[in-house]
Amino acid sequence: MKYVADSAEVYFCMDDEWKPMVPQAKDGGKGDKGDKGDKGDKGDKGDKGDKGDTGESCTVKSIDGGYKLECAGDSSAVVLNGKNGKNCTFEEDGEGSVIVKCGDDEAKFPLHVCGDKPYNPQKSFCYESKLYSCNGEPYDPTKRLCDARDGSLYRITAIGGQTWMSENLNYSDSVATPSLQKRSWCYGNEEKKCDKYGRLYTWLAAIDSMKLYDEKGVLCTSFATSCTLPDTVQGICPDGWHLPKEEEWNVLFKFVGGQQQAGVQLRAKTGCYDYGGGTGIVGLDAYGFSAMLGGYRNASYEEFSAEGYWARFWSATEEKEQDIKDRAFSLIIPCDFEATGTGPYEKKSGFYVRCIKD
Repeated sequence: MKYVADSAEVYFCMDDEWKPMVPQAKDGGKGDKGDKGDKGDKGDKGDKGDKGDTGESCTVKSIDGGYKLECAGDSSAVVLNGKNGKNCTFEEDGEGSVIVKCGDDEAKFPLHVCGDKPYNPQKSFCYESKLYSCNGEPYDPTKRLCDARDGSLYRITAIGGQTWMSENLNYSDSVATPSLQKRSWCYGNEEKKCDKYGRLYTWLAAIDSMKLYDEKGVLCTSFATSCTLPDTVQGICPDGWHLPKEEEWNVLFKFVGGQQQAGVQLRAKTGCYDYGGGTGIVGLDAYGFSAMLGGYRNASYEEFSAEGYWARFWSATEEKEQDIKDRAFSLIIPCDFEATGTGPYEKKSGFYVRCIKD
């Protein structure tokens, strides 16, 4: 092989030909990293600014209705006090509401409501959205009865399917009820005994005979007259109540254990004396009937007797025998027996009245 240099070219002979020699270039390797440059020097700190001028002092002066704040002479502000609210008053109107007054403004708010009406519990009792008051006194109609004629209140009790008064009637207005004239009394003619026992009535007074005659034409103005009475006799009982018939008394006896037990079951726990001076058989008052042994008024002698020993009560039932027209059915509750006695008695007698609800 021969090499021939021609100018800058180099040839070599191969296969009887001159061929330029072109050297194969290799990829160059990566260059070395350059050195890091040096950090620049920090700049110098700037100069501090000059302080501002000192502010001028402010003053506060009290003025009418507030305060005045003055700063820098002409600069000022005024702060006024807020106006006080007007005083409010609260006052109950006595009918279940309170009235709130603030200055000229007024509003009413109910304290107690019955149904949709305000009410005063000191004057009325609310039951099933209705108000109940008797002569200005509130009462529970499930426990007491109000006699609207004179404002009297009576305790009541439910026994079986019946509702009875738990006290004897004490109604005495003989002007409004002429049947009572000379036909009702307090035991011993002592008013305090009426407060304790209620009043004693003749049978004609108990059935309100004059009202029956005026309204129904029933002639029952004589003790010796037999009457054809209506099925229900209100008598001198309050509205919604009536004088019990014999059958209604018997229903009561049956419910409390029979007539042989009715006396002790219905009698009050106190006020019982036997004829020997003892306490007799103490009543159980098991059903709230509370029968007080207030005696009676004898028709024949027009005398009062048997206080503390027994009591009699009228019914609206006359004696069934046609030839006995001056008697009506009554019952007796004695002190010294557990039983109660029943039977006809003279209409002129003075007995007590227990009303039963219609």
